[in-house]
Amino acid sequence: MLSCSFPRRPDYGEVTVMDLHAGGTAHFHCNMGYQLEGSRNLICINASKPRWSDKEPVCIAPCGGRIQNATVGRVLSPNFPSNYSNNLFCAWTIDAPGGQKLHLHFEKFILTEKDSSGLYRILGCSGHRPEPEHFQKSLGSDALFSDFFLLSERVHSSQSASVLLLALRSHAFERGHCYEPYIQNGNFTTTDPTYSMGTVVEFSCDPGHSLEQGPAIIECINMKDPYWNDTEPLCRAMCGGELSTPAGVILSPNWPDLYTEGEDCIWRIHVGDDRRIFLDIQLLNLSNNDILTIYDGDEITSKILGQFVGSSNPQKLYSSSPDLSIQFHSDPAGMIFGKGQGFILNYIEVSRNDSCSDLPEIQNGWKTTSHTDLVRGAKITYQCDPGYDIVGSETLTCQWDLSWSSDPPFCEKIMYCTDPGEVEHSTRLISDPVLLVGTTIQYTCNTGFVLEGSSLLTCYSRETGTPIWTSRIPHCV
Repeated sequence: MLSCSFPRRPDYGEVTVMDLHAGGTAHFHCNMGYQLEGSRNLICINASKPRWSDKEPVCIAPCGGRIQNATVGRVLSPNFPSNYSNNLFCAWTIDAPGGQKLHLHFEKFILTEKDSSGLYRILGCSGHRPEPEHFQKSLGSDALFSDFFLLSERVHSSQSASVLLLALRSHAFERGHCYEPYIQNGNFTTTDPTYSMGTVVEFSCDPGHSLEQGPAIIECINMKDPYWNDTEPLCRAMCGGELSTPAGVILSPNWPDLYTEGEDCIWRIHVGDDRRIFLDIQLLNLSNNDILTIYDGDEITSKILGQFVGSSNPQKLYSSSPDLSIQFHSDPAGMIFGKGQGFILNYIEVSRNDSCSDLPEIQNGWKTTSHTDLVRGAKITYQCDPGYDIVGSETLTCQWDLSWSSDPPFCEKIMYCTDPGEVEHSTRLISDPVLLVGTTIQYTCNTGFVLEGSSLLTCYSRETGTPIWTSRIPHCV
């Protein structure tokens, strides 16, 4: 039977295909902060010569807009993460639900001196700092303001703009509580998920990133008007370092953002004296003028195991000793953010005896081993973090030829919400029966009943955990 080709996934979005044959559908949605341009749903038509009912949509960052009843949201400069165009005037209005405050977190804010950004109708600060009425400044990409509660924001670009980026998150929270913290490339634990006074939050970074510009632990203080006693830290992929853990990750500087020009980084790895190092180069995408060199030893004068420029397929290297050195140099004359995507290197110490090489950790998951030494018959079992499903074989066995029975699996993010349920004395309208991210449910009370709570629920994706609804289920009384 003939079928439609698999539709292209939009940049900064997702596509879910129910069937590729005639009558099948493809559902598209965008990541938070982006807006779908084109048809949300496509149908495979014409059984004799199958094709989609329309061209694939794209996800764009719009210039301005109004976000009402904003439980959680994201504002991006047009064309983000690329520079936005000249002569733009964009205004966004963000309305919090009744009785709630809005917290604004700047992920990235870079303007030239001739551009301006104004924050207007500020609701308040976190309590211990003066209340700002207007903000205008040229900022670095890691500037972080965790105390603005804002209702309206606008950006104006000049004709001579060069590097122009804006990315911010808004999050509504109840009065009498601290806002929910946020950290890119990391996670946190909390003693109270409602973030009431006295809550303690501890931050940690994803593998390959390090905490900086803030403490690892913050506390919600001040009973009258709660606020955090310090700002959230940053998790950053550093340029170079000394590593002595049995396993780890080395990322290109600023990952997942692009590295800059003129980087000169050296990482030195040292493991147990009776071990050697297995290096798994999972991603390598550099410009033709950037160089990544792997040395077999603790000095950059040691024997070269591999030297790479441009893009390369995955590579696997072994050191002959417990030491390995990695040097990265980016072209000083390159573009301001470098021309390549960067690199991801996983390393792990391995036995010098006859055994299978250890396998790398998987992103958004973890592994357990049946034996300390990976002898023939040993098994490694992979599991995924909450909010992710495992794809591939979860258990791998070390075979007699010292190879693994299959490749490691990976963890795929769950992209649907659970059904919130019916509301007594009401009807509901569901935009997508599969309840994928972006689905909305509209509740309407029967005659004679009054709605308490939000009538519209939207399924949205979180960076950690499974997707959830923007509000609790309402009631008809």
